[in-house]
Amino acid sequence: VTCRAHSQNMASMVDGCLREVSRNGAATSFAKRTPASASNSRSSSRSLLLPHTTTAGRTAPTPPPHGMALLNLIDHLAFYGAYHADKWNVLVHTIFVPILVFTGLVFAATTGPLYRGELFVPPEWADTLILNLGFILALAYSIFYVLLEPIAGFSAGCFLMSFWGIATTLYSQYGSHAVQVAFGVHILAWVFQFIGHGVCEGRKPALMDNLFQSLVLAPLFVWLHVLFAFGYRPALQAELHDRVDAQLKELRSKSKKQQ
Repeated sequence: VTCRAHSQNMASMVDGCLREVSRNGAATSFAKRTPASASNSRSSSRSLLLPHTTTAGRTAPTPPPHGMALLNLIDHLAFYGAYHADKWNVLVHTIFVPILVFTGLVFAATTGPLYRGELFVPPEWADTLILNLGFILALAYSIFYVLLEPIAGFSAGCFLMSFWGIATTLYSQYGSHAVQVAFGVHILAWVFQFIGHGVCEGRKPALMDNLFQSLVLAPLFVWLHVLFAFGYRPALQAELHDRVDAQLKELRSKSKKQQ
C-alpha cells in the first residue's frame, strides 16, 4: 500500500511538471512570435510611406506628397523631364535654351555697373568684368546647380559665367544694337520652344505649371542630357527615366478620368 501511494504521488508530480513545461513552452513560442508579427505590422505600415518596389526589384521613387525638396535633384529633373519626354523636343531645348540664357544675360547687362567703386580690373578686361544683374544671376544659378549636382553643376556654372562675360562684352561694345539683336533672337528661340511642345511633345510647357523650375532648371536639365549622352552617371539617368515614365503614366490616367 505504501509503495502504491508513493508511486501515485510520483505520477502526479511528473504530470504537474509536464503541464508546467508545456505552459512555459507555449508562452515562449508566443513571445517569439509576437515581435515578428509586430515587425511585420510595422513594415506593412511603413511600406505605405516609403517608395514602392517595382517588379524588376528596383525602387521606383515617388514625389513627396507635399511638394519637392529644394535641393532634391531627381525630383526637379523628374518634374521637368515629364514635360520633355519627346526626343525632338529635347533636341529643340538643347539648342535654344542656351540661346535664351545668353540673350537674357545680354538684357541683364544693361543694368551695370551696379558697383562704381574700384574693382582692380585690368584695362583689357574693363568691358567684360562689370558687376551687373547678369553676374548676380549667373553666380546664383551656378551655386544652386553645384548644390544640386556638384560635377555637372560646376561645369554648367562655368558656361554660365562665360556667357555672362561674353554678353557683357557685347553690350559694352555695341550698346543698344546688341540688345536689339538679342531681343529678336530671344523671341525666335521662344517660338521654337513652343513649337517643340505643341508639335513634338503634344502638351503645354512646364512653365505653365511651375515657372521657377522652368526658368531655373532648364539649363541644368539640358546640360545633364548632354552629359548623359556621353555616359555620365547612368544610374541617375535610369532613375530619372523610371520617374518620368511613372509621372507620364499618372498624367495619362488623370486625363482619361477627366474625359
